[in-house]
Amino acid sequence: KHYELSLHYIESGHYDVAQGKLLALIEEYPNYPDAHNALGVIYERRGRVTIASESFLEAIKLKPEYDVAVLNYGRLMCYMDNSAGIIAASEAMNDKRVKSRLYTANARCYISNNDYKNAQIDILKAIGFDDQYAAAYLILAEIYQHNSAFSLASGALNQFNDLNGYTKESARLGVEINQKLGNTVEVAKYQNVLTTQFSNRTIK
Repeated sequence: KHYELSLHYIESGHYDVAQGKLLALIEEYPNYPDAHNALGVIYERRGRVTIASESFLEAIKLKPEYDVAVLNYGRLMCYMDNSAGIIAASEAMNDKRVKSRLYTANARCYISNNDYKNAQIDILKAIGFDDQYAAAYLILAEIYQHNSAFSLASGALNQFNDLNGYTKESARLGVEINQKLGNTVEVAKYQNVLTTQFSNRTIK
């Protein structure tokens, strides 16, 4: 209840009240990752980027599968120092799942800077630390697609779908990749996924 109230206060711009509720919540439940992530959002919105990144990272350490916190952390750290901090944080971690998430975040940072070579290096490291982390395979598929390695992109995308299930992003990527491969059966499959699960229109 306190967490839900804090979200309401965040969205309405009452950061002092929200921060107070979240700090009280963390004091009572220090291992509640959602509270750490929400606190990071407040700190970031108030310009306190260092402590915001620490809050996001704490959320990831508590719940490595917390993809929202991974995205928040990676985006902020990429903005702050162009990936150097993410690498340092990853090297300090013992949990391989956390390492995998951080290297994935770093790969996204490289992609945002159009550095697909280093993005591929880091995303393969991420998969090496945790080969069951679905998000890494979607990024790998994007990298292979950018490099015109469409068969490899298709394989990586299949691994993502197998671990995670279809998303709108993965289905769109599936259409694009298989159009390049000339695989009309797979194109039709992904178009059907988009039509039946994510929209009312077929992607052409």
